Amino acid sequence: MESMRTINIRISDFASAMGYCQYIAPNIYELGLKRKLSRQLLAGKALHERLEAEDKLVPREEATKEQLADAFFDLDFTREGISVCVERVNQNNFRYNGRTDKVIRYKGDVYIIDDKTTSKESVPDRLYLDRLLQLGAYCEGFIRTYSPMISFNRLLFRVIHRNPAGEVIQEKSMEYGQEARAILVENFNKFEGLINKTMQPQHHNNPNRCRPCGFFDACKWRVESPALPKGV
Repeated sequence: MESMRTINIRISDFASAMGYCQYIAPNIYELGLKRKLSRQLLAGKALHERLEAEDKLVPREEATKEQLADAFFDLDFTREGISVCVERVNQNNFRYNGRTDKVIRYKGDVYIIDDKTTSKESVPDRLYLDRLLQLGAYCEGFIRTYSPMISFNRLLFRVIHRNPAGEVIQEKSMEYGQEARAILVENFNKFEGLINKTMQPQHHNNPNRCRPCGFFDACKWRVESPALPKGV
């Protein structure tokens, strides 16, 4: 009988595979392909580095055990300072790892905050599935990693959309409750089925999704726009 493997998964890769294109899973975890950084990803990386540098200038004192256990003691954790992990067993050992952009506790509630960069002037009010899954996994990981030492009443996630200059375009908050957890678990099971090869990836068949994908050049499942008719 084949022994179980331990598979380390980046939460952002899991969210992209289940919320954007399922062929991201075999591209990374079967073929070992590396994602090409797009202009938007590079802009997001630069913004995160700037926000992290600014956050380091904020004076802080290390919280005591008593303060961590007091749900109504407000906390402002260092940006990029909270790492989370979700461990699951599904034929193999899956370890979903990630690092949050920002975590605060305010009036008894913990907020997991994620900054997204966009070149659009406005974004839809609803959350895209990949962002819902990424923030949901961060919340689940926070519960499993930190709830024994950090008390809170509610756990919420907040997506902050910013333009490349760092200006806030939109903020969207949502409580991590039973509905969000059910969506997360459903997609964990699907993703693990892809890795375990008990399920086949479903293709979105949308060239507009393939074109900006960081795996486009090397992906054997990519869909290219139909060729224009002669004379056009």
